[in-house]
Amino acid sequence: MSYPIGLYVHIPVCSSLCPYCGFFKIKQSQWNEDEFVSACIHEIKRYKNSRSPIALDSIFWGGGTPTCLKKESLKLIMDEIYQTFNPTPNCENTIEANPETINDDLLTTLKEARFNRISIGIQSFIDDELLFLGRKHTRQKIHSALATLKEQSHFTYNIDLIVGLPMSTIQTIQHNLDQALNYTPHHISPYFLTIEPNTPFAKQQISLPQSDSARHQYDFIKKYLTHRRYIHYEVSAFSLASHQCRHNLKYWSHNEWIGIGPSAYSFKNKQYQTNPSNIHHYLEMSHVDIDRPSHSTLKLDFIIANLRRIQGFDLSVYNNLFQSCFLTDFKDQLRPYFQNGFLKVDNNFVSTTTKGLVILNEILLEFVP
Repeated sequence: MSYPIGLYVHIPVCSSLCPYCGFFKIKQSQWNEDEFVSACIHEIKRYKNSRSPIALDSIFWGGGTPTCLKKESLKLIMDEIYQTFNPTPNCENTIEANPETINDDLLTTLKEARFNRISIGIQSFIDDELLFLGRKHTRQKIHSALATLKEQSHFTYNIDLIVGLPMSTIQTIQHNLDQALNYTPHHISPYFLTIEPNTPFAKQQISLPQSDSARHQYDFIKKYLTHRRYIHYEVSAFSLASHQCRHNLKYWSHNEWIGIGPSAYSFKNKQYQTNPSNIHHYLEMSHVDIDRPSHSTLKLDFIIANLRRIQGFDLSVYNNLFQSCFLTDFKDQLRPYFQNGFLKVDNNFVSTTTKGLVILNEILLEFVP
């Protein structure tokens, strides 16, 4: 593999479990960290190839809360990654963190472990919203963490926010954005709350804002952030110039990546590989699920990923990759979306319009058999 790909490391541990989160995770009290680190390193070593190590230009640690790991564990895993793979000199190395874990000692450890980007799960600057979301931190802790982080010029950082809560209004959203903007983050990711299956929120039947309200909120966020020089490059991603998340763009461009850790999945050589979503099965690593998608499924995956990007995708890339014409393949399903101004073709790129972004999920469903 001559071109650089991405590497994702899933750290499933959390000090507490948030009621909205659908990712695989376990409480810190339920696991053996040393066993996990050993299994993780063993999985990484499977990719060792002394003749032609796989090149990486992005490494992303997610979870869970990766910064719950001991500093020795962080370094051991990252050292093995660097010994096994061939990261580029400017490799984007991201780690997710919660505000309550951020302090000078942690940032020193992260720098020593070669991290240069931090994605911090703020979610809200309003205590009542944090309580609703089951977060452990308060707004006071958030400000302390961001002040500490802003002093460290070594790191670029992203602020995650969750909007579209039952109690969200334009005023609360503007307050959260203003608080975030006070720290001039390099990247802001405002995600609309979704109710994931089998989560406490799903069992509680939490109701979300009506679609008209959500559309109004989304439009406000887009205008508010773009007016302040943030580039809107993906449905839920805004960045200052040259600070797009390289790793996440691999998913949205349907490029290749490798996943390490329980529940992590990989996409390479036109097939998906999924690790078990069970910590005990992962430690045994007796099997992984291999999915060799059909040509038509790969088409759909490419489209669904790329339409999340504001620029969309180049028709010639699709046509060359799949040896067919996109506008012919899906003309019947998509004709009304083009006619009504939800989709457009500009300079040979097909993309959603501003109003099309608001109904993106509806458009994407047109590609699902």
